[in-house]
Amino acid sequence: MQGAGDILIVDDETNILELVAEILEDEGYIVRTVSSGPAALAAIAAQCPALVLMDMYMPRMNGMMLLEHLAQQGISGLPIVLMTASPSAAEQVLSQKNVDYLPKPFDIDQLLTVVARYASLPGTS
Repeated sequence: MQGAGDILIVDDETNILELVAEILEDEGYIVRTVSSGPAALAAIAAQCPALVLMDMYMPRMNGMMLLEHLAQQGISGLPIVLMTASPSAAEQVLSQKNVDYLPKPFDIDQLLTVVARYASLPGTS
């Protein structure tokens, strides 16, 4: 079951994973974290989030590969925001349906704006 404020964060850099999770939890979002693409697939299969925030470049499965796997599994409509410092990666992302990007480095306001675009806080409509 998809919760309005349920956000899955995927990043292989622990410091970024923890920082983003803390910021979003402080705002009232329900946050789950994983550190790889395969773990993200398992987490999505177990409980589909309202939004996935994912690092674009990770070992074994990058953001574009995750999108391909989700499409193969028939999972569509799930908003995914890929976090990247690469302008060329951002261009790739914008061509995908239900996909956005957050440029790295980002500030808290940028993060909260993009999250609010796709996920509402629990208890709000």
